[in-house]
Amino acid sequence: MTVIEKEKFGIMPDGREVNLFSLENSNGMRAEIIEYGGIISKLIVPLEDGPFRDVVLGYDKLEYYIEDKNYFGALIGRYGNRIGGAAYTYKGDKFQLDSNPQGNCLHGGSAGFNKQLWSGRIIENETGEALQLSYNSSDGEAGFPGNLKVKVIVSLTEDNSITFDYRAETDRPTPVNLTQHSYYNLNGESDGQVLDHKLMINADQITEIDQKMIPTGSFKNAAGTPFDFRSLKPIGQDINKSDNDLELAGGYDHNWVLNQECDRLTYAGLAVSGDEKLKMKVYTTKPGMQFYSGNSIVPAGPGKSGRVYNDREGFCLETQFFPDSPNQKDFPDTILKPGQVYNHRTIYNFY
Repeated sequence: MTVIEKEKFGIMPDGREVNLFSLENSNGMRAEIIEYGGIISKLIVPLEDGPFRDVVLGYDKLEYYIEDKNYFGALIGRYGNRIGGAAYTYKGDKFQLDSNPQGNCLHGGSAGFNKQLWSGRIIENETGEALQLSYNSSDGEAGFPGNLKVKVIVSLTEDNSITFDYRAETDRPTPVNLTQHSYYNLNGESDGQVLDHKLMINADQITEIDQKMIPTGSFKNAAGTPFDFRSLKPIGQDINKSDNDLELAGGYDHNWVLNQECDRLTYAGLAVSGDEKLKMKVYTTKPGMQFYSGNSIVPAGPGKSGRVYNDREGFCLETQFFPDSPNQKDFPDTILKPGQVYNHRTIYNFY
């Protein structure tokens, strides 16, 4: 059963205290999560032959996370990924959002949920102790309408899974797309590039993108392209091949359309470490998954092992709704309405 310990991690510039919660199961798997950004700062998993590996990129100091532009380990909202032109229209009303890269609203804007102080609380569930992270996003924050109450429950299970249960409610219709943005290196967080990792994604299509990384509204078949991860292949195998969508992103940074049925928990993909000693399966109730190959890592300081991370030293598998859905009539609806509950689950299983 999971047990949790709480300790002080740091102090915000405005004087607020940031706590760290250490979740540990009976196998010794441990997740260290800070209240700032809901960030997973460490994820230490056992190997079959005994040793442990920290498999997420991150820092030891709060000030580096405050300066970080990579979203290392953070909870993302109010809308993960991009909303084109940092605006959308709902029932005739246009909502102008906070813009960041290329004039879009990426990951909730320049001060998204990754830059907010969440409130952590230890609760009991079927796994033993679990961590509940809460954040109330006010009406108009980053331009989004409605007061949004968000809770994310993080659990460790005895099969060495980390589970994220996302809940949200609103008092006005608003787009919601919550995700988690850890950068994984299954060889260990200081091991270098992840191009030798093998990856499988349970998807036949991606959402095609334009010059500003916004979906065109069309779907692109993965078969016969560098985006074909229907069976295991090295991340680096096709990453430099000639392909318009690949070149626009400088590598992989795209949404895969998962082969999913009716919002049920679905097997989304599998990653295997370069030395093949550790595997990670992903399951989710969400219809898409962004695979980002860490093409543009800009470190705010040295990583946990004392060395500075470089490009492609971590990869992200962000379960999500499709990018720009509020502006795309053929994409799954992301507008949460009063009286509804946003209720989704994502699981990362290590073995």
